[in-house]
Amino acid sequence: MTPAANGYIDPNNSNVNQVQDYEYILISQSQGTIDTLSIEIPTGWAVPETPASNVQAGSVSFSANRIVVSYSPPLAMGFFDSITLTATAPGVGGIYYWSSYLNDGAYTVTTPNGKSQIVEVYTVTLTSTATPTNTITPTITPTATPTHTSTFTITPTVTPTHTPTFTITPTVTPTHTPTFTITPTVTPTHTPTFTITPTVTPTHTPTFTITPTVTPTHTPTFTITPTATPTSTFTMTPTFTSTVVPGANSYIEPNNSDALEMKDYEYLLITSAGAVDTLYIEIPNGWAVPDTPVSNVQDGTVAFSSQRIMVTYSPPLAPGSFDSITLTATAPGVGGLYYWSGYLNNGAYVSLTPVGKVQYVEVYTLTATPTVTPTHTPTYTATPTATSTHTPTYTATPTATPTHTPTYTATPTATPTHTPTYTATPTATPTHTPTYTATPTATPTHTPTYTATPTATPTHTPTYTATPTATPTHTPTYTATPTATP
Repeated sequence: MTPAANGYIDPNNSNVNQVQDYEYILISQSQGTIDTLSIEIPTGWAVPETPASNVQAGSVSFSANRIVVSYSPPLAMGFFDSITLTATAPGVGGIYYWSSYLNDGAYTVTTPNGKSQIVEVYTVTLTSTATPTNTITPTITPTATPTHTSTFTITPTVTPTHTPTFTITPTVTPTHTPTFTITPTVTPTHTPTFTITPTVTPTHTPTFTITPTVTPTHTPTFTITPTATPTSTFTMTPTFTSTVVPGANSYIEPNNSDALEMKDYEYLLITSAGAVDTLYIEIPNGWAVPDTPVSNVQDGTVAFSSQRIMVTYSPPLAPGSFDSITLTATAPGVGGLYYWSGYLNNGAYVSLTPVGKVQYVEVYTLTATPTVTPTHTPTYTATPTATSTHTPTYTATPTATPTHTPTYTATPTATPTHTPTYTATPTATPTHTPTYTATPTATPTHTPTYTATPTATPTHTPTYTATPTATPTHTPTYTATPTATP
């Protein structure tokens, strides 16, 4: 037959890189047997030690990303296992699934109502992103290079010869265009604000005053020798009736308390045979349940008196089902073991306790044992054999002075302030544009012998080629945008 089971992990949340203990619960739900359970370890999690199975026949092996529990003999319907492990959460927040599979891995474990197979990891990351803005201002310096094209017209004539002498005086005016290189230096300033959350754990040290009350009880024992000759005639007619007996496992958590302490409890029921229509939970003497408990099953109805909690299921629970009954209770003032016994249907069937669990809560308190010496002066009329039984009744008056030791938890809240410092490094390349001034000095020479000499009159047509030189100036503007990733 196909195996089926419910499974969940507890607790269901953690901080990043936090180390804590976890418990994985497996509950068989069908007639098919379970010989292996595989639990997938999510990526980024670390399990430093081998987990432990609560079933005596279960053996555990594991690698970096999988836990495998083998059962020999296999688990039948109605049985359950509790696998305990220690794990370290990853450094990245998110939801991590601890998926599980049965036997050869083809059968998925189902999550029951109100439970989960995920662990949510919380984290906060602040990321500062700087976006520079560049503003470029170009400076253009034209450089002109003249080109001379001469055209000569020769006319033979007689003319004197002039030999001019030119004096050229250059004037140079340098032009400096500096280029600045901006180097920003950002020094963040963090001013944390702490929120203090105190946690107070009171410690009660009660002092009891014991007042014993002793009431002796005398029970005489008489020896009577009757003489009788009985005559009996028996007629027996056997009647055979086949009835499916209901069966279930149950236990309570937590299993300890201080005297007079009020806390929350969970009573778990796992059915294994027959149909269960009613669950009776006996409230031990001295315990107080102020509010009506709550059943986790949608069809479960809860009623209770001072001594008993009754949960009615309509329709009845089939084998392999389970219920979680949550309640708040106050422990009695006297220490000891107090059994929260469970009964099924009409109360004739006892709910069994699974291996590794209990149905009792141990209450811790100071116990005083007085020494009582009673004085008895009995007067006997007959000759009986009397055995005196003393049952002292103790009245304890506790005097408790609580001691409160607060534990403070500081939660810092920091808002960084970025103050950039800019360092400018100028780079300048001077441009020299000389201006020439020519002053001619001419001394004419006259020769009375005429010679036809062509005269050339040059025509200068300068052509300018403008070559712009652009030196960009970068003025970066930085905008810091913090990004928070929860």
